[in-house]
Amino acid sequence: MRDRKLINLTGHPLHLLAQGQVISIEPAEVTLRVKQRHTPLAVTPQGIPIVALEFGELDPNSPEELPGWHEGAIYVVSLVTALAVMDNWEPLLPGCADRFFTPASTVRSGSAVVARALAAVGETERRRRKGGDK
Repeated sequence: MRDRKLINLTGHPLHLLAQGQVISIEPAEVTLRVKQRHTPLAVTPQGIPIVALEFGELDPNSPEELPGWHEGAIYVVSLVTALAVMDNWEPLLPGCADRFFTPASTVRSGSAVVARALAAVGETERRRRKGGDK
């Protein structure tokens, strides 16, 4: 995995702790997002809407549209996005979720949030869905 390019699809700078140093990875020009639908449920006394939130398909809608896909790149995305990859793309391209990671073990360093690790959501979700993690 060391020779694979790491691409940040979060839409904001990513700060990672690597060998005792904080490194920053700027976001790619493409951002991978999950489409959301809001259904109104209620309103608080202060006038704040309360909604049911549903997650839908990914945008862009194919991993082949991502930068570096054909070169074997790996990607950092939000947890919601990584889970959507499992639901939307993994059934069509088995194993593709293994190329998507989410920041993990975060700490605050000044005004920045720094991830001390990347979580392999695909492998974890595959085990959970098979009943291996109870």
